[in-house]
Amino acid sequence: MHLSALFVACEPSAQPMIKQSLDSMSWAEIQLEESGKLIVTIEAENETQAGHRVQEIEEIGGVIAAQVTAFHSSTNEEFLSQKEEL
Repeated sequence: MHLSALFVACEPSAQPMIKQSLDSMSWAEIQLEESGKLIVTIEAENETQAGHRVQEIEEIGGVIAAQVTAFHSSTNEEFLSQKEEL
């Protein structure tokens, strides 16, 4: 599992449409927003898929840039063992 946090800069006038696009992506979730700025988390199976998903977000009309600010990667075994400890 690969989790990433992104800073997404966008045109304020396009923000409602961008939010709608992000909401349709089951692997993306908007965490915070201000005019022209979004913090988005994404889930992926691996780093390659995460990169493709960042690129998909960058291609949404009105997005100026999407920058990864943090990420965490773990194997399924690590994830399951952490879950069992809880």
